[in-house]
Amino acid sequence: MTACHRCGTNLTWAISERNKRMPLEEANGRDEGLLVLRRRQRLGPPEAIAVGPALFDDEPKYVFHQCPVDEGYDQAGAEVPY
Repeated sequence: MTACHRCGTNLTWAISERNKRMPLEEANGRDEGLLVLRRRQRLGPPEAIAVGPALFDDEPKYVFHQCPVDEGYDQAGAEVPY
């Protein structure tokens, strides 16, 4: 686990279904865009799998991290370290 360099939120890094690295944060009661983590290989990052809110009740759920500090920030030309 790492922390967002801007807002300090605890992040978990995973691989998307399209093989891209993505920062995730705990869902904390949110019901949209939920993901659970699965390991493709014994070693290496977990894969984030999209699920519905009623599925996998006993597992932690995550959402894609959208930093509140970045709201309204144009990232088209900005260098973002992740």
